[in-house]
Order: sequence, then structure tokens, then C-alpha cells
Amino acid sequence: MQLLQERLDRPMHWRKPRTIFVNSMSDTFHEKVPVGFIEDMFYAMRQAPQHTYLLFTKRYARVLEWYDNTCVASSIHVTRRFFRHHVHLYFSASTQAEVNEAVPILLEIQAAKRGLSLEPCLDGIIIPQIEQLDSIIIGAESGPNRRPCKIEWIRDIVRQCTEAGVACYVKQMEINGKVSTNPAEWPDDLRVREMPK
Repeated sequence: MQLLQERLDRPMHWRKPRTIFVNSMSDTFHEKVPVGFIEDMFYAMRQAPQHTYLLFTKRYARVLEWYDNTCVASSIHVTRRFFRHHVHLYFSASTQAEVNEAVPILLEIQAAKRGLSLEPCLDGIIIPQIEQLDSIIIGAESGPNRRPCKIEWIRDIVRQCTEAGVACYVKQMEINGKVSTNPAEWPDDLRVREMPK
């Protein structure tokens, strides 16, 4: 894992507002990322509040611990306010057990938008307290050794989102033995690519 300190100030130089996917290839709250570096990341983000930051993590407990306790005392309120206005926080989960663990923790954090990334989806999932979330992303696993993701699972999650008024984005699914990212190849009712309002 590389910590690229020299890249942290890039958003400050982008005047036009952007949506920035923070650590799209890793996890900000991975155990190997020092707390000091996390603080530096959020300091840099706060210096560029014209942007919206997408933050995905599988480390539910660590993000809550940091949010509640670990932020340096002088910036904890500033960071929480920044979360409420500029951070779209997604917890990544693949199974019912992970979702059951993730949702209560996610709801303790006040972010501008809160959602689940069910990618890969490896289980039939009932999302608890779904009406309190803003967005669900769902998709099948890719790669030669991918595990199955049944269309019925995707359809049921889309139904839950529709009933709860939650944005749903179907990213990819298995069609005829291949993973498809083209909605034109999917059943009509699963061509859903909604963004949170």
C-alpha cells in the first residue's frame, strides 16, 4: 500500500466542482492506513469544499471509531460538519450478515448521503432500515472465478429500493454466463441507474 502525500492537495487546484471518488482502488480506513494520514486526507478535502467526495469502505467499525473519537479534538466538529455537507459515505457489503452489521453503524454517521455498495452481491439480502438510506449500488462479481449473483437477488433489492423511495443503481449482472455492464442486455425491470437526489 502506498500513501501518496503529494497528491492530497490536488482537489484544491480544481476550481470547478467535481465529484471525487476517494481511494477508488483502496480503502481509506484500511488497518494499514495510519490515523495521521486519514487526518491529512480530510484536512485536504476540507480545503476544497466545492467538491463532493464519494467514500467507500468495508471497515465499518474503524470509520465510526475515527468519526466519534479519533479526529483530533480541534477538528472533530469541523470534520463532522464537512461530512454532513460534502461526503457521500457508502459501506461495502456482500452478504446479509455484512449488511446487518453495516447499516446500524452507517446510520450513526451523519453524512450528506449514506448508502450501501452491494458489489459483489453474494446473497439474497433484506436491507434493514432501508428507508433511512439514500442509495444502493448493486452488482455481480466479475473475473474468471466469480461467485454467483442471482438475478432474483438483484430484482428483490431493486423492489425494496422502489418501495422505500431509495435510489438504486444496478452496475452489472450475469447474463447468459457472462457479466454484462450494458443495460440494454438486461431484463427491462432491472435497467435501473438512479442517483441519490
